[in-house]
Amino acid sequence: MEITRSEQVFQLTQEIEQFQKRTILDILEIGKRLQYITKNKLYKDYATHITTFDEFLKEIRIGRTTGYNCMAIYETYGDAILNNSDLAAIDYTRLVRLLPYAKGMSAKDVDNLLTDMADNTIEGFENNIKEKQGKITTDNCSHDEITIIEKCNDCQKSWKIGKKLRG
Repeated sequence: MEITRSEQVFQLTQEIEQFQKRTILDILEIGKRLQYITKNKLYKDYATHITTFDEFLKEIRIGRTTGYNCMAIYETYGDAILNNSDLAAIDYTRLVRLLPYAKGMSAKDVDNLLTDMADNTIEGFENNIKEKQGKITTDNCSHDEITIIEKCNDCQKSWKIGKKLRG
């Protein structure tokens, strides 16, 4: 029996979700190993010309920011994600964006933070970040002040042409 297009996209979406979980688990493993290497200064023994951890990251083709983010993700969320596999479905970018808010939290608070953020829509996630920053969220804004923007249809460049108050 042939599967419908709807069934096919559902199956493919489920497979993508599994790959996403595996990716986060791999990031945790990379972060764990990088943390061990830096903590024990093992990078100095990788090659004679390497004297810093940053040089080591460059040598193994991991960007500095990515390397440090992997270590921070492991340090901050490792236990929570490894103890609750559903949390491994959270996007890498979201984990990075939440790092400033998760630093110094108890394990229980980190778990609650990730659980709260796991199923948010993109807009819901952005609103939660804005709320944590003390900014107005899109669902609490009256949209009284707007910016007028023009955009070129040919090259897609856009520019602000002014502000106005609605009303």
